[in-house]
Order: sequence, then structure tokens, then C-alpha cells
Amino acid sequence: MLDLAMRGKLVKQDPNDEPASVLLEKIKAEKQELIKEKKIKKTKPLPPITDDEKPFDIPDSWEWVRCQSVTTGNFKSITPDKIKIGENLIELADIESYSGKLINVEKITEKVGSNKYQYVKGDVLFAKLRPYLKKVVLAPNNGVCTTELLPIDGININNNFLY
Repeated sequence: MLDLAMRGKLVKQDPNDEPASVLLEKIKAEKQELIKEKKIKKTKPLPPITDDEKPFDIPDSWEWVRCQSVTTGNFKSITPDKIKIGENLIELADIESYSGKLINVEKITEKVGSNKYQYVKGDVLFAKLRPYLKKVVLAPNNGVCTTELLPIDGININNNFLY
């Protein structure tokens, strides 16, 4: 079913639906506003997606985009001295490979020795190390995570979809 949904074949496409290009322009404008407010940093332009990169055809009103184009990409690094005892901590080993199941959420019980990324409930935590293990989870709470996980937040996009 998910395969059909990703290809736009799960339900009949409504020609009256707003095309993806309109949503992408809204996302671009919101991202520019976040940059202007200094909430996120400006990033280098991404190369267009080539036909060789497209794994399958999608409806004409849809568009292929790179994840960075529709997310904040604003990883909030936090130094050990700013991390509080009792704060939630998610490590790479806390996410089960291939299933995205969260096995464990630790509480910080003593001073940590390295920087962490701050995340908020609902962020997509994506493992940047060995991504083929598909360690991806929706954050169940606010907290900090190892810098091996990238907290990703969509702009005008439901994070369940990004997940």
C-alpha cells in the first residue's frame, strides 16, 4: 500500500488539487523568513534531481525534491555544560535497525562528555551513520540525542510524512 501511495496510485488523483510547486514556493518563502529571523542558517543551493536519481514515476502535479529543501536542517548542538541531569537522551543504539522502533530512552544521570543535538517531540531522528540500517524514529519527547542522529523538522510538512 505504501508503495502505491508513494507513486500516487493509491487513490485517483484530483486535477483540482494544488500542485506541489505551489507548496514548494510556500516552503521556500517560509525558509527565507526563518533565515532572515536567524532561526536557521542559509544553505548552499542543491543540485536538481536528475532522471537517473528518480526511482519511479510520480503524477505530473508532484515534484521530486531533496529533503534539505523542505526541512529546517537546523541541528541545535548543545555543549555538555548546558545538558541537565534528568533530560531525555536517545543514543544510536536505542533505535532498532530496519523497524524504526525505539528500544530505550535513557535519562541523563551524570555529566555527559560530548556535545549532543537538541530535539523536540515530533522531530524525525535520522541515523547518519550506516543509513542502510534504517534507524529512523519520530521523537516521542523533548530531549537530546547523540550527534550520530540528525533531528529533522519539516517546513509546512507533517513530520510523519518525512518519517
